[in-house]
Amino acid sequence: MENKDIWDKLNNHEQRITSSEKDINDIKVDTATQQVTVKNLNTSMKQLNETIEKLSDKLENFMIGSENKGTDNWKYIISVILIPVIFYLLTIIK
Repeated sequence: MENKDIWDKLNNHEQRITSSEKDINDIKVDTATQQVTVKNLNTSMKQLNETIEKLSDKLENFMIGSENKGTDNWKYIISVILIPVIFYLLTIIK
């Protein structure tokens, strides 16, 4: 009986080690996936920032060219073009 108990404990120990190794491998996979996700998110944020900068430059050029036309034009550009584009880009990132 004592030998059987010892073998049962050894087998149980091996099962726990195998289970722990599987858990460690799962954690490694999850960490790698998170790193890729963060990298993709950083790339998307960089592209979004570049797009916003380009739109801001275009808006600034438009405002400089239309100084004599009043302020209604730039308000129209912001409300109709710039804000929806920003919201669209933010939804793509999610």
